[in-house]
Amino acid sequence: MKNRVMEGTILKVYLAVLDGCNINWIRDAETPFLDRLASRGAHTLSCRAVFPTATYTGHASIITGAYPDEHGIVGNQFFDREAGEPRNFDYYDPDQSIEAATILEEAASAGLSTAAIAEPVTKGAQHVVSKAYVQSFPVPEQNRIVLEESLRLIRREEPDLIIANFPAVDSVGEKYGPRSDEAIKIIEDVDSTLRKIFEEYYSRGREVCMIVSADHGMTNGEKQIQLNKLLKEKKLDAIALASHRTSHVYLKSPEQKDEACEFLSEVEGVLEVMERERISELRLLHPRSGDLVVTAMKGYEMGDTKIRGSHGGLTEEEMTVPLIISHDGLLTSSELEEASIPKIVEIIRKALRE
Repeated sequence: MKNRVMEGTILKVYLAVLDGCNINWIRDAETPFLDRLASRGAHTLSCRAVFPTATYTGHASIITGAYPDEHGIVGNQFFDREAGEPRNFDYYDPDQSIEAATILEEAASAGLSTAAIAEPVTKGAQHVVSKAYVQSFPVPEQNRIVLEESLRLIRREEPDLIIANFPAVDSVGEKYGPRSDEAIKIIEDVDSTLRKIFEEYYSRGREVCMIVSADHGMTNGEKQIQLNKLLKEKKLDAIALASHRTSHVYLKSPEQKDEACEFLSEVEGVLEVMERERISELRLLHPRSGDLVVTAMKGYEMGDTKIRGSHGGLTEEEMTVPLIISHDGLLTSSELEEASIPKIVEIIRKALRE
């Protein structure tokens, strides 16, 4: 990446991650700003997420350009075999565990200013508005907080790169479900929010490349599978750590692997029990991965909280996300057809070189 500080160019990049955005919400909502952005630039509603379709995994892939087998964020939680205890990223900083360089680090090393707003992974950001801070406000107010913090940073710090997460999208989808009016309304609110941010750049004489995508989609998840309870009842010495609709299963007794695999395959709501070869095929094989990975059928959830909308699994609703780029020419037509969230890093690189 060129050192643009020395060159004096003014192109900025703003990446908006609509956490948990189902592509049908983009289709169905009234989004005049996003429609205008898509028409002037490039867009697809078939961008691929990574597996598992979990928040920390998806965001890690977006900001590193890597898959979980490389960056090591294998889900929302994992079992630390060395420490002998679970690590849940809601309480354990993922910046301490990520094993691939982030675009924030790369940009900063090139002399560019970077910022992250409500991002789960912030390594390399010089200005950080924490996810915890944004989510300390009621869900209906969170888009406003992202807007206010974006405007504050643009006016005071003028970062070259801002990555902003919109966690309210995921919260609304989980609470009301993927086919709810509330999900459509939150996307319409995001549309208005992004328009105001875009206009702020231009009112200050700054051209911005705005990129809009999501870490994962959303599907139904009303029925619960309590894997740890079932494993205990079966007297299997194992622990299951869920990222919503997918769980890593860690066996304390490796000789029970075949028995566990057979048992879990017969559990109601289980779609697939994955062993090493299949885990590797999905780019999830890492020392932190479970001995087995279990993913659910549509309509089933493996987490502890009852929710209507969920993610983590392999359905098209979860694996397909939007990608909208305000500037044309940053991806070829074939690259757009094969877009995936790890490719967003390359789009940012190209935009910052403009």
